[in-house]
Formats: sequence, C-alpha cells, structure tokens
Amino acid sequence: MIHFKPYTEPFEFLFLTKPLGKSISFKTGETIKAEVIDVLPNGAIIARIKDQHVAIKTEIPLQKDTTLLLRVMDSSTTDKKLKLQLIEQSKSSKNLQYIEESIKKLDIKDNKDVIFKIIENSQNRELVLKSLVDKGLLEELNSINNKIKELFSVLKNSEEISTNNLNRISLIFKDIKELNHKNLEEIIKNSGVLFETKLKKFAEKKIDSKTIQSDLKSILYDILQDVKDEKIKEDIHTVLNQIETFQLLSKITESFYTFLPIFWDSLKDGNIAIKKNEEKDHYLCKITLDFQDLGFIDTAVFLYKKDLKIDFFIENPRLKNQIKKNIELLKSELSDEGFLNIFINFSSKKDDNDLEKLLNFKSIVDIKV
Repeated sequence: MIHFKPYTEPFEFLFLTKPLGKSISFKTGETIKAEVIDVLPNGAIIARIKDQHVAIKTEIPLQKDTTLLLRVMDSSTTDKKLKLQLIEQSKSSKNLQYIEESIKKLDIKDNKDVIFKIIENSQNRELVLKSLVDKGLLEELNSINNKIKELFSVLKNSEEISTNNLNRISLIFKDIKELNHKNLEEIIKNSGVLFETKLKKFAEKKIDSKTIQSDLKSILYDILQDVKDEKIKEDIHTVLNQIETFQLLSKITESFYTFLPIFWDSLKDGNIAIKKNEEKDHYLCKITLDFQDLGFIDTAVFLYKKDLKIDFFIENPRLKNQIKKNIELLKSELSDEGFLNIFINFSSKKDDNDLEKLLNFKSIVDIKV
C-alpha cells in the first residue's frame, strides 16, 4: 500500500557522547537548541546546549556558527549515547540578521547578480526567500503572460522588428489549441530561464548555436540591439526582468521554475515549477493558472516511479464540478500511459506556501507493503 506524505523530511540523527562540563538532564521528546561552536576533523562537533558545551558525534555535515533544532529521542541505546533527531539547521541570529538587512537595502531589479551570490553563500535559503518576498519579489511577476502578449502584439506591428526575429518568437509561444505534450517541453525550455545554462553548455561545445538562438532571452537581446523605440525597449526590459525573477526563484528553490509561454485569451498568469529529489527519485510539479473569468487553478503533481498523486485547487465551482465529472476518464487515460496507482484530491483552500514547500521538498511518499 502507498501512503503519501507530502514534503516530509527524512530522519537524521546525532549522538551526544558526553557533556564537557556539568551534567545536563534531558526528557524524551523534548525539543532543544544547539549552537555549533566548532567542527572537529572527524566531523563531530562541539555545541552549546543549555549553557553547557557538549561533544556530538554525527555523519551529517554541519558548519560552525549554525544553530540546530534537535528533538531528544529514546536514549536506551546499547552504548548509552543520547540520540537526537535533527529537525532544522540555520545560521546564527547575527548572520540571519545580516542577510535580512542586506536584502532590504538592495533594489531587486538592479541587483540580481548580488542576490544570486547571497543565495549561493546562504545556509538558510528559506530566510532569503522570505526576505525577497517581503521586499516585493513576487510583485514583479504580476500578469507576465499579459505583458508578453502585449509586447508580442507591439513587435508584430513595428517596422523595426525583422521577420526573422518575429518567426523566432512565434516558435516559442504556442496557442493553447496547438499545445500538446510533445511541444510543451520544448517551449518551456526556451522560456529564457535556462539561457545562461545554455550559454555555458555552448561554451563547452555540448550544444549548437541554434539551441541558443531558439531561447526567448536570446531573441529579446537581439531585438534590443536593433530597435530604437524607447517604449519597446522599456517593455522588453520589463519582460527580461520578469524572466530573471523566475531564474532567482529557480535558484532559491533548486528547481526549474518558469512561466508558461502560451497564448490563451483569458489567461492572466501561468507558471510551472518542477523539482526532483535526486536521492529518492521523487518528482514534484506545480502548475498555477490565473484566468480572468475562471479564477485560480492550482495543481500539484507528485510522481514516484509509476505512482501519481494529484492535488487540485479550483476556484470556480462550476469548473470544479465539471472536472470532477471527468476524473475517471483522467484516471483511465493516465493508466493507459503506464501509471499504476493514481490518487486525485480536491483542496478547498488555495495553498499560499507553494514556494516554501517547493524549497523544502525532500520526500513525498512512504512505501509500505
């Protein structure tokens, strides 16, 4: 039988060998904080717990000047060592405060390179994400599909834009009627979020120049060099900034997170995020659609081998009922594609913590036979 446990963390344990000063009392189930004072050559740590220094043996790679949240487990081990479960690891409060203050002082739009460096050097990406969201990062993504649609319309009517560049853009953006599972992957890859990755592969001679030229970011940069109209330039810079925001979110959450390059009359916003747990071979796919007439549709797809769990939030009651009527058809078609166990759930509330859950995604299923 399969028991789905969304976003659960794998248990990781430490063993407290002995206090370096006075004895310390613990209760099973108690939650305690430990400040990592030093990391020894063998990987063990010296930590401060309840104002006492203790030696802790662990195979978990830990860093100096971090704070650990630990849970006291059953201490009845054969070697009399106290077993501790690692719940959370974060930088010290001084470092966290420094990160928050640094981001507050930055203009996100003009300092994305700096923010990328903060992300790379941070041990607490959740704090960086929170700080950026508080700073208004997500507001930059408002109505990206509408803005791109408007830009495309302006470019088509401009005499400054070459036919070649217009054709390159039209190959990326598909009308919803033309969309299928074969071209969906290709248009998502060309949305601009992977542009720098493609440049690196091109430099390593792993891909050809055609792959670079098919990317939306590459096309927009080419148009910027040719166009003189200041309004068009401003609109292109707006879209490029939004693409770079998706790149930031991809970096923070260690996922592939981008907008959906689809022409759909009533679609205001559409985005997709895909993340894999390398160790467990689990996949999470989040798709969010915001329609002018139908409201929000949020879908979370969890994949483990050939098993699927799909969670829907559908704001419009009529659409929700219509989809419910066709669930058996959906299950049948998914079974025909080779999926085994298929679970479908409808949520009554929209989940506003998508980014945090994407960031912390580790393991999604627990298999029990």
